[in-house]
Amino acid sequence: MTKTIYLVYDVPSAGTGDWYQSKPTYHKFEAIRNARIAWEYLTEHEKSKRYVYVGAHTVSVPEDDVRAASRVYKDMMDDDTWPADHDVITIQ
Repeated sequence: MTKTIYLVYDVPSAGTGDWYQSKPTYHKFEAIRNARIAWEYLTEHEKSKRYVYVGAHTVSVPEDDVRAASRVYKDMMDDDTWPADHDVITIQ
């Protein structure tokens, strides 16, 4: 079965610098709320150099999988199966 895991991304708008991914969840509106909080936490200077958005990743999990989104994310990162491709939900 497939599920969508939403992650908050905080990336450099110029393309160089550190990328941050956080707060994996199965809930789109929770992810959007978390991204807005992350954006508001940035200073005005940081806002001019960063882009915060929600990434929607489609993952395959067993039908009876009851793991939290954060556990699926961690497990897939650990075994190098996390899908890099994702849809973007803009929050700004």
